[in-house]
Amino acid sequence: MTTKLTPAQAVVASQAEAEAGIATNGFMTPLATSQAIASQGTLITDRFVSAELDIAYGSAAPATIAHGFGAVPFEAFVHFICKTAEFGYSVGDVILFHTSYDSSTTGRSWLPSVVADATNLYISNPRTGIVAPNKTTGGLEVLVAANWKYLLKARK
Repeated sequence: MTTKLTPAQAVVASQAEAEAGIATNGFMTPLATSQAIASQGTLITDRFVSAELDIAYGSAAPATIAHGFGAVPFEAFVHFICKTAEFGYSVGDVILFHTSYDSSTTGRSWLPSVVADATNLYISNPRTGIVAPNKTTGGLEVLVAANWKYLLKARK
């Protein structure tokens, strides 16, 4: 059996209940919802996502991107976004990477390196290309820079 309540019968969550998220018998007004989201600010402000950035192989100076944390980020990620299909990837596909270094006999970096301080992220592109798995075959391929953009993401 379904019971319909009139607005006068509805129990509206207080600001404290909305922010704590503990009441199970109240309704959330738009104001209470806004207050609850604002009270959880660390869920939003502790993350940084850059604009889409161009990949430039062989660039000498690292790109500098302000993250606004006021502290060194806990971790950083590079996400490559396919803009023109290649190697089995479709436009919009994303390759997720932690940065690393190839310490084999080639001694070449195949991924961007990211350095952080309390103000900025600094990203250096590899000189010879970014190597990623072919989505279809799993073999390694050097991404064509013009076909991809990247995002820097960081957590405080």
